[in-house]
Amino acid sequence: MNQQAGEQMRALIDRYSEIFMPMSPNERAVRLFEQTANMPVRFIRSNPNRPYLERYFLTEFDGQFAYLHRFVNGDGDRYIHDHPWDFASSLVLTGSYTEFRREGIHAPEQELIWLPGEVNEIQGDTLHRIEETEPETWTLFIHTAWVRDWGFLNDAGEMIRNQDEPDGANRYWWTRPEAMALQKERTPLSF
Repeated sequence: MNQQAGEQMRALIDRYSEIFMPMSPNERAVRLFEQTANMPVRFIRSNPNRPYLERYFLTEFDGQFAYLHRFVNGDGDRYIHDHPWDFASSLVLTGSYTEFRREGIHAPEQELIWLPGEVNEIQGDTLHRIEETEPETWTLFIHTAWVRDWGFLNDAGEMIRNQDEPDGANRYWWTRPEAMALQKERTPLSF
């Protein structure tokens, strides 16, 4: 990532910190829920009937993509996985989550807990999964451009590349009409 892109990413994180961090956790969750009410949404599922993440598209700038993530469950039984970009930052706006991370296929797994105001930086080839999420965990998530397919580490210790999105079919999901139609399926606030 070049210096200018890094500065732009940091500026967006700082802006969201200034706006949301002075509020109480419940105020933040309500404001974020309201802010995303008319945004394109994509549900990331751990199985066909159970979303674990609501992803709201914010903007694209200089080859970077920004979203609001609302965790409604952990990854659950999903395998540890990598990502299709080189670098990302995630600012925890409210709630918290537990991440299990490996810096390589054979590296030991680390347990990390991310709290409001903390910034999680992750390289695209870092393996991870999200397990425990506090209700109403919201993050500002920004990543660089796509450079590969994502994959997961199977039980045999092999990286299996994603076959669900041939040729990046879901990369620009927010441009499709169904991204707005899914608004009616959002999980209600948990309080």
